[in-house]
Amino acid sequence: MVGGHDGENVFASSELYDPATGTWAPSGALSTPRYNQATTALTTGDILVAGGYLSPSVLNPSVELYRP
Repeated sequence: MVGGHDGENVFASSELYDPATGTWAPSGALSTPRYNQATTALTTGDILVAGGYLSPSVLNPSVELYRP
């Protein structure tokens, strides 16, 4: 999970899911808090994060490379 919101706050945090244990663990953070962004896993293992919202503003254009 990368970024998100709880209805009041927008987060830059991220978590990695371990399917072997069924648990989530904290990971690095995005440089910009955002939610409803597009994410694409790259063959390098990095995640391309694009767009989204930083309530109430649209983050357009805004792209960052997330390295878990």
